Amino acid sequence: MDRKNLILRYFGLFLLITGIVLNVKIYINEEWPTYLFYVISAVGVIQIITSFIAKPNGL
Repeated sequence: MDRKNLILRYFGLFLLITGIVLNVKIYINEEWPTYLFYVISAVGVIQIITSFIAKPNGL
C-alpha cells in the first residue's frame, strides 16, 4: 500500500471519529446542532473511500 493512501486513510478515520464524538457530545449536553459534525464525518468518509479507490503509484 502506498504511504499516501495510508496517511489519507488514517486521517479520514481520525476525522470520522472526531465527528462521531462531536455528535455524541451534542446529544449528551442537549445542545443545538451546528451540523459541523456532519461535515467532518463526511470528509472523513470521503477520504477513507478515496484511499481505497486510488491506485498506488509506481506499480
